[in-house]
Amino acid sequence: MLLGRFQPFHKGHERAVGWMLSRHWKIVVAIGSSDKKRQQDNPFSAKERAWMIREVEKKHLKWRGRIKLALVPDREKHADWMKGMLRKFPPEKFVIYSNNPIVRMIFEKEGFEAKPHTLFSRGKFEGRKIRGLAARGEGVAKLVPKATAKWMDKIGAGIIAAAQKNKPAFRTKFANKLRLQRAALEVVAVRQHAPWNSQPRSGWRKPGSDRAHYRNSKLIKK
Repeated sequence: MLLGRFQPFHKGHERAVGWMLSRHWKIVVAIGSSDKKRQQDNPFSAKERAWMIREVEKKHLKWRGRIKLALVPDREKHADWMKGMLRKFPPEKFVIYSNNPIVRMIFEKEGFEAKPHTLFSRGKFEGRKIRGLAARGEGVAKLVPKATAKWMDKIGAGIIAAAQKNKPAFRTKFANKLRLQRAALEVVAVRQHAPWNSQPRSGWRKPGSDRAHYRNSKLIKK
């Protein structure tokens, strides 16, 4: 099992996965901090990171069907986090790969076999460095797999830049549509709880009989 946040999934990760698959028929890529997104250190959602990995898998014929993805959310207490790991990944069935000696020590105490994996130009392929380049508007296509290079430069870099500057999260057209729908429902809910003895403001009217889905609201914006 390879555990990481993959923010983003870069060429170093790609090479590490290839190295592991040369030694094991099947592996698990565990996406850590899967509950985090649009933060400075965690700009991408779990779905976006999973998509990156699957896109890279498609480009490697020998990888197909040999990679299982798992989501590993953060927990406030380390003990709770480890309990979740033990439930999902029994020590007798999994080998943990990590180059962090502390991580290996923690898993070994729980009965796992923990090994280091080969480093591939860590100074060049490092998530923090890639995020920094993207935040400054510099191209990062050469640092990520070809399968996701265009997406990273056109969309991914914007997500990173927005997260680094603490701006509102980058939104796709679908996300924008969903956000507007939710906002509309919130407006209706607020109006439902307005004082009924107050006079309607100009620009507001009672819903018509043809607007059955607003049947319970007293006021609705034109």
